[in-house]
Amino acid sequence: MKDNKNKNLRTWLAVVLMVAILFRVVLFLIYPPVSYSDTFSYRRSANAVLVGFNHYDGTRTPGYPAFMALLGPDRAVYAAQLVLGLCITLVWFWIGWKASGRPFIGGLAALGHTLNPGQGDLLKYPFITFWLPFFTELFQNNLKKNCVN
Repeated sequence: MKDNKNKNLRTWLAVVLMVAILFRVVLFLIYPPVSYSDTFSYRRSANAVLVGFNHYDGTRTPGYPAFMALLGPDRAVYAAQLVLGLCITLVWFWIGWKASGRPFIGGLAALGHTLNPGQGDLLKYPFITFWLPFFTELFQNNLKKNCVN
């Protein structure tokens, strides 16, 4: 019985990984990074971060601009956001699987995130969303420890 559960888990994880990686490779190859009206202000803040916060006007919190400054051109930021999206997908798989005990539910949660079409946008959301499941899991583990003690 345990071998069947492990096989089911591995199968769903493999499906999620294949779909997530394929989706991101295709997206990177055929869908250029999309800039929005506020992208320039993030890039301006990123440039200010690069020169030691000289001329930093405070219109944007420094997290995403620092991320952009670290990576450089929009295409590199885009690629990094796609990788962060893959990590988020795997975390959602893990959370769905652990919360339900069923790899199928983990797969649905992960695929629901991975098939989000907005992942090619140069926005702060993939950067922020990367941290959301991380802190959710951290909070959940902390809550479990406190409830047990």
